[in-house]
Amino acid sequence: MDGSDLDLSTNFIDEFNSDVFSYFDIEDAYDTPLKKLNFQKTEEFKKLSDSLAKRKVELKKIKYIKFNVHDHEHLEYNLNKKGFSIWTNFIDKGFDNAKYKNTIGYLKFNHFPFTLKKTDPYSETYDQYLFIPVNTEIAEKIEDKNNTTYLYLFFQPISTSSFKLAFSEEKEHQIICNGKRLIIAVNDEVVYNKEIIPVKTN
Repeated sequence: MDGSDLDLSTNFIDEFNSDVFSYFDIEDAYDTPLKKLNFQKTEEFKKLSDSLAKRKVELKKIKYIKFNVHDHEHLEYNLNKKGFSIWTNFIDKGFDNAKYKNTIGYLKFNHFPFTLKKTDPYSETYDQYLFIPVNTEIAEKIEDKNNTTYLYLFFQPISTSSFKLAFSEEKEHQIICNGKRLIIAVNDEVVYNKEIIPVKTN
């Protein structure tokens, strides 16, 4: 992922969706429904199942993405809005607007306040940003390129989703995540820390 560090294993989607047979690579040994049914009655299956259940609890723990705020483009404080728009992703709506909105790589987020801005008036391509409101004193530290400044997006994976695009037979996969917290650190000092509270709808 450009401009970010991702705290997820590369096999996350496969692990998240796995069962005992695929996770422990024993599908060839139990290659018929009857063999699987009989194996599921054994103590060995119970041990493997319990082990996989513990692994899936680990997969659902809160994780993070880390962006260097100066990596993508010139970062400038908006005096009128009193904050920064920090780039997080490039989105081509020509593929599928609904599927790729609020995403970073193969992660799709609930609750993070993303905004989109067209890259040019004639295309369906957009840059995706997060707006971070801060006062002018903190903003000066963030804006200074001599400082090392990171945006952290903390989130919790909750499920996975698969879909096909209109022009492709291959499936795309996403991890559905709930946004939990946004943090900005300048030279390892936290200068912005916001818990994400989901908006309740009636």
